[in-house]
Amino acid sequence: MLRAAAEGANRDAQRWEKEAARAQSRGERSDVGERPLANEHAADYRNAAEIGHQVAQHALSLLGKLKPYLVRGVVLNEGSGARFVAYLDGTELWIEHPLRQTDLSHRLPMKRRPIVVFLERAPTQVRVLMDVSEPEWYAARNPAE
Repeated sequence: MLRAAAEGANRDAQRWEKEAARAQSRGERSDVGERPLANEHAADYRNAAEIGHQVAQHALSLLGKLKPYLVRGVVLNEGSGARFVAYLDGTELWIEHPLRQTDLSHRLPMKRRPIVVFLERAPTQVRVLMDVSEPEWYAARNPAE
């Protein structure tokens, strides 16, 4: 899985490098007034390529270092197609299942679900994030609820 992520990041980086070359070439062929914008685009593409290569290197550096941890997440609407998102804040692991605006109209019960995350070391805390507040557009359309 990490090798595939690294390969994908390198492919993306190579694509951004080609885009940078194209933008640089357009800048050299364009009017003097358009060159700064073309150069700026080329710099943005080169920056994206560098980030892609860094992501690939980081993914490869994690080979053999990650261990599986079983944690719990909470989902409101399993049929939404959304996936769980996990991220570390220091040593705390946060688990979130993104809601779509239409998820709130279903009034489905929240369900606990097991999730396997791969980390270098065990988190000190696992926190579950769930925002169930109704957006203004929903309250305006459904004032009786």
